[in-house]
Amino acid sequence: MKRRPVAIALSIALTAVTAACGSGDDDTNQSTDSAGTIRITHRTGVASWDIAKSRSGPETPILGLVYDRLIGLEPNGDPAPGLAESWEFGEGGQVLTLKLRDSVTFTDGSAFDSSVVKANLERQKTIEGSTVSASLANITAIEAPDPSTVTIRQTNADASLVMLLADRFGMMMSPQTISGSGEVTEPVGTGPFILRSQTPQASYVLERNDDHWNRDLFKVGQVEITVLEDATARLNALRSGQADAGLVDANQIEEVKGLPGKTVTPYKGIAVRAIWVNQEMVPAFKDLRVRQALNYAIDRESIVSGLAFGYGEPAFQLVPPISSAHDPSVGEPFPFDPERAKALLAEAGYADGLSFQFGVQPPFAREAEAIQQQWAAVGVQVEITQIASFALGEALWAKKTIPAGLATWAGRLDPGFSYALNHLPGAPQNPGNFADPQTIALIEDARSEFDPAARVAKLQAVAKHLATNPQGTWPVFFPQEGLVYDEKVTGLENWSDGFPHLENVGVSG
Repeated sequence: MKRRPVAIALSIALTAVTAACGSGDDDTNQSTDSAGTIRITHRTGVASWDIAKSRSGPETPILGLVYDRLIGLEPNGDPAPGLAESWEFGEGGQVLTLKLRDSVTFTDGSAFDSSVVKANLERQKTIEGSTVSASLANITAIEAPDPSTVTIRQTNADASLVMLLADRFGMMMSPQTISGSGEVTEPVGTGPFILRSQTPQASYVLERNDDHWNRDLFKVGQVEITVLEDATARLNALRSGQADAGLVDANQIEEVKGLPGKTVTPYKGIAVRAIWVNQEMVPAFKDLRVRQALNYAIDRESIVSGLAFGYGEPAFQLVPPISSAHDPSVGEPFPFDPERAKALLAEAGYADGLSFQFGVQPPFAREAEAIQQQWAAVGVQVEITQIASFALGEALWAKKTIPAGLATWAGRLDPGFSYALNHLPGAPQNPGNFADPQTIALIEDARSEFDPAARVAKLQAVAKHLATNPQGTWPVFFPQEGLVYDEKVTGLENWSDGFPHLENVGVSG
């Protein structure tokens, strides 16, 4: 299949978006063994195969190997036809109509149609323990007027809905799977691969779905994924040849460059390393001057150069420079300035400093320690608590047992949705329930704008406001990892929503 340009994610208009899929004739995909196996090392496993209970971040691309999405993706994050061949907004943007692909079946033989889409989305919204229901709260009704048409109605016009359905929220599970009452341990989708065996959180073996509607796009016959949370263990697996492809930390990229038969390229995405704070647990965070002071006290440049070995860049916006919603005029509103930080803390009544607990995932402990030292220099004492994997997210955002922490925000394909999740009151990534009226107004205005140029301008206005008025989420830097792969692997690309994507990937020999 040759990909053709499609409208960028921020250019979703009220007119239909369509595209056609052709036969695979790309020269770069020849000379590969269609029965080959690719062995991948990955830093995290799948928390749940149930989309309604899934987590965002590194597991989303793995879910995407089994489950097709309603809206597909291009590597740069633009929308493309998926299970829906076309879509259009109507009624001022409050209604999205999808036209579904014909003759698609799940790997258990079940038919895919509009009733399945309706059942999946309604289940995500209502099932007990759903991790995605809040993100779908703007959806008021899902209708299936005929087998190939789905109509989604929203309370407020929101252009980001298309990219929401290009994320894990748009992944479709078999009707037999969602009709069950137990945990989903054996996923059934319409996707390009079928899960054949697994040791949860440790390893997964997947086999190509030869009945997939876009079969020619997928070259490898089998995928073996080994989960290695430790970065050194992942590097050793790649070095020894136990893995054909995987991601290494930024500080390992230079080392990998000297390995024979290996290629390494910086992997850039929409992720950002950020700090979240809860004003309901630490009242000092309610004062804008305190939030500004703590930002002035962070030496972002030294963290990037010293701990990320230059593979990354300081962040003062939630969306990275690769996004058109990134506003270059923002610059660096919080240059490293300890004296300014001390003055602001004194103005806010904290001349003697303050203290709080600070959570971090183990891979980012050194970054947290650097921030700890920088804050200590202005009188702010934090106790670092290392919390593994997804547990930190639960502690910060769900259970709210820790008042602040450093984590990676995997981002959302639509910047308006990212802002909403982090800055609207009651949103999942806004644990302190910050509710700045101007922030709310700017975000809502941007989300309801469908004109491409106007929407970009409004999203940049959000970035500019938050850059100097930090609320509960403070970007620190945009990280890069190293995508490492063996010389026998072809076609790996930098996908904005993460690794691994296996479209057009082959294994030679």
